[in-house]
Amino acid sequence: KIPVGTWAHVAVTFNWDDATSTAAAKIYLNGADVTNYTATPSANSLPYNPSLSLGASTLNNYLGISRWGQDTNGFNGTIDDVRRYNRALTATDIHTLNGMAELNKQWTNLDLGDLSAVTANITLPTALGTNGVTARWASSKPALIDTMGVVTRPDMYNKSVTLTATLSQTVGGKMYTMTKTFTAKVMGITPTPD
Repeated sequence: KIPVGTWAHVAVTFNWDDATSTAAAKIYLNGADVTNYTATPSANSLPYNPSLSLGASTLNNYLGISRWGQDTNGFNGTIDDVRRYNRALTATDIHTLNGMAELNKQWTNLDLGDLSAVTANITLPTALGTNGVTARWASSKPALIDTMGVVTRPDMYNKSVTLTATLSQTVGGKMYTMTKTFTAKVMGITPTPD
């Protein structure tokens, strides 16, 4: 869903394949690919080549509203900076357009190393790169790994902890965020029996 009460960058790409006569569609929300492929493997395929309409006269040029009269689910907001391109943009293109190239780079580079057998404190970075990307951490079990990376091993048995980083960057007065999760196994002082 598009967030309420804040600007969001939405991009839709169509990449036409002449061999199959379908267009693969992708939807990006604030730089994240949110295309839903769960219905069927081809749910994102469209049997229509949008480039055939470029420059053509049509009455079906709607943004934020359905072209069918029975639909009442129009967009209740403001749309700004609409662009059309003569090719399907890549994910890198999308990030560059909305100022999220650095945020995406830091999200990609964020790595906590091997978390398969944690026995000591871990480093949870809060500043990433040199262009204002920050990270705020959350833990599914703060008694085992807190938001500063302090590890308290359980007395018995190994325990899994989910660490979630929320990366943020302000670009042009707008704050953009991305989240990334990591699963850590904190080793018990008395480990889980085999």
